[in-house]
Amino acid sequence: DTWTSKRQQSYMVLTAHFIDSSWNLRKKIISFVLVDGHKGDDIGKLLEKLLIEWGIERVCTITVDNASSNDTCLAYMKRSLTNRGCTHARSQYLHMRCVAHIVNLVVQDGLKIMCHTVNRIRHAIKFVRASPTRLDVFKKCVQLSKVASKGLINIDVATRWNSTFVMLDNVEKFESAFEQYALHDPNYKTELEKTGPEPKPDALDQRGPPTQSDWVYVSEFKQFLQHFYDLTNKVSGTKYVTANTFLEEIAD
Repeated sequence: DTWTSKRQQSYMVLTAHFIDSSWNLRKKIISFVLVDGHKGDDIGKLLEKLLIEWGIERVCTITVDNASSNDTCLAYMKRSLTNRGCTHARSQYLHMRCVAHIVNLVVQDGLKIMCHTVNRIRHAIKFVRASPTRLDVFKKCVQLSKVASKGLINIDVATRWNSTFVMLDNVEKFESAFEQYALHDPNYKTELEKTGPEPKPDALDQRGPPTQSDWVYVSEFKQFLQHFYDLTNKVSGTKYVTANTFLEEIAD
């Protein structure tokens, strides 16, 4: 897996999945390194170097997400491993696409339909969490509203849809607290009405605090997302084999 940090540094993590001599499925992170960029050949050469350093000479599959650079990386690795005799069937089955990433792409596409609701709620949470003073006021609103939750609102990572589900699942309990907060902080509505892009002619406005219909949408849409959340958790397991189950799970 590769990604770029907020400081614009590119990282790569390499995880090995293997069966030990006692027939137990094992997982070990064997490398976490800075890389020069996301070019496929560069990633492939670094991956080849790391496998040689670890003395790994038998590779069944390499699992990656669907970035185009990974196609180039895997093309390089197929040539390298085939020439060294380190894989089977001349690397025909080497390239394994991450099913959790595919599910992520599917749900992110679906979330675009709900972006106005999700963004209004996301902006409201960010506003409340922006300062200790606002958060203290919100905590008082939670008590006044008698919200039955020991936790507090959390923000999602926009590129990871399952964190969006957790955010929506959590924030629904605080609907009355947000309504109470609007009475205590006059800047809440004013600031949120300026947060977000200008709506396009054929798009819904993402600005302003969450509306009553937003909370209804969240309640209904959350039940739909629950299936994908459960699916992602099942196919992301590392203590059990997932390759023989994911097709049935996706069909369901």
